[in-house]
Amino acid sequence: MKKILAILMVALMVFSFAGCMFSKGNAVKTYVDANREELLASFEEGIAQSAGMECTSDIRVEGNGFIIDVNFEDLDNLPQETKDTMQTAYDSLDGTFDGMLDDLKKEIPEIEYFTINVNEKDGDLIASVTAGK
Repeated sequence: MKKILAILMVALMVFSFAGCMFSKGNAVKTYVDANREELLASFEEGIAQSAGMECTSDIRVEGNGFIIDVNFEDLDNLPQETKDTMQTAYDSLDGTFDGMLDDLKKEIPEIEYFTINVNEKDGDLIASVTAGK
């Protein structure tokens, strides 16, 4: 559970950072393309430091939103019960992520949603959170 909270805290930090970087009038794709490496490096470094876990990540734009896929080295072959617990933890913070999206909309009106997918190393989905859509 400590690792789950650390992952969520890093996500909050990344989106706080991203909100500061957006400037009015920029499209989501323009921002992500211009800041891809910096965003992913910051995200991965924060997770490694706070959760003590190695990961790789990718960000992609779909329509007026973006999706971050985070693949964790140390979370392969988790039992479904653990995955369900992690998803429940994300679901309990749903309002927090909606608030972050509202803050991003003030800076970039074009954004409609974001999704964070937490995956095992092989890409199998562990848990996901989406704000908006």
